[in-house]
Amino acid sequence: MDDQGNIEPKSTISGDELFMETFPVHPMVACFIALPLEHVSPESAVRLKKPKGNILMKAGDFYTREKRYQTLGMPSGMGARRVLLYFFSMFYKDQLGWLDPSRTPKEFISEFGYDEQKNRRTHIVKFNFLKILKMRIQFADNKDNVRAGFHSIDSFGDCMVSGNQADDGWYETISYNPSFLFKMAFPVDFNQVVNTRKKSHFWNAYLFLVDVLPRIEPGKSRKISWTLMHDVFYRRYKTLENFRYNFRKTVDDVYSIYPKARGKVDLSRSDYVTLRHAKPPIEPGSTN
Repeated sequence: MDDQGNIEPKSTISGDELFMETFPVHPMVACFIALPLEHVSPESAVRLKKPKGNILMKAGDFYTREKRYQTLGMPSGMGARRVLLYFFSMFYKDQLGWLDPSRTPKEFISEFGYDEQKNRRTHIVKFNFLKILKMRIQFADNKDNVRAGFHSIDSFGDCMVSGNQADDGWYETISYNPSFLFKMAFPVDFNQVVNTRKKSHFWNAYLFLVDVLPRIEPGKSRKISWTLMHDVFYRRYKTLENFRYNFRKTVDDVYSIYPKARGKVDLSRSDYVTLRHAKPPIEPGSTN
């Protein structure tokens, strides 16, 4: 029932299904890949354009110690991707519903694999964590939000993680938002993230494979045009030929930590990619 007392229609399709009707990857994988590679202006946003279910990611406001709101801008670079990979891995293990608020910021950030005493990049991870906490993700057309059962867009309804902010600017509680529109679990081995010093483009390709390959039915294959692949990877390369060349090199690199994918990805043709089923790199509930 909405604020006017009207009975809201039941959703006919989940947000994940609506997005994947015309896109080969999960919506959160698409969001992950589309995140800026470098810092962008605070007012920036990211729109995933496709035939149906366009998604809009927008930066949120952070309440500072000076008691004022500040727009942080979009999460970006490897710092943002590391935080999201951590969340994905925890959701996959089904152990992340609520994060222990008794930990200090240093203790919490250490979970992302950086030693604050030894690595000055820790502040980048912390800053990106705060950006992710405030980032808003929803369908660009509210009719799609309604179709997917996402009727009430409130202060944190379209944020994947929510929390109660303390006076010092950190958070007393941090929890997964149960009303978030999309699923968050992907078979990410976070030990690999910590121990493999790779850049954003590597993890974009890795997450693409660990999302798509396990979902293909064993014994069957899936063909995706290189043009659509270029769309998935947010058209960052100027030409399709340049994208194909770099993607092939990156996938060869990804096999080093996802060996089950070897032989399941055929990139030999110039018109489409052929993918076959591969088991995920880790099983549900496994300890990273």
